[in-house]
Amino acid sequence: PTTKSKMKQHQQHHLEEDDEEETFEKATLLKKRGNDYFSTNQYKLADISYRACITLLSSINGRRRREEAKMMEVAVRSNLALVLYKEERFEKVEEECSLALRIDATNAKVLYRRALAREQQTTITTTTSTTTTSTTPSSSSPNHKYNLLIKAQSDLHNAITILSNEEQKN
Repeated sequence: PTTKSKMKQHQQHHLEEDDEEETFEKATLLKKRGNDYFSTNQYKLADISYRACITLLSSINGRRRREEAKMMEVAVRSNLALVLYKEERFEKVEEECSLALRIDATNAKVLYRRALAREQQTTITTTTSTTTTSTTPSSSSPNHKYNLLIKAQSDLHNAITILSNEEQKN
């Protein structure tokens, strides 16, 4: 490559880094806004802010901020899971926690939230199966409830193990 093309590549790289910094800063503000909405029980607005933050974070691919963006995404997905929990949308809580755990499988808080969501799903399906609401047969079956409880128990066990290992390190 010529000197001129090298300079152009260098300039392009710096522009991408600047864009990434700006994107990370916007994501950080959206996370803070989501936290503010959550603290005032404005769950729908918190949900919107957290989802917008996740969208921005997923666009960060550069070396400089990618790891930070991943860790922030775990925190934001955990916060979003808590919003969904407050709204009693337990299947969505489980989904968000599972997505966060794909990034950081050792996050005890996320494992705990997923366990709670799974346990709540068994309670909800038990309650709704005795009424005339339309639950799918699979979600109200004893096998489905049993499997959710086994998964919840496994999540709790893993969370406790992670916390115990962290405590032993300190």
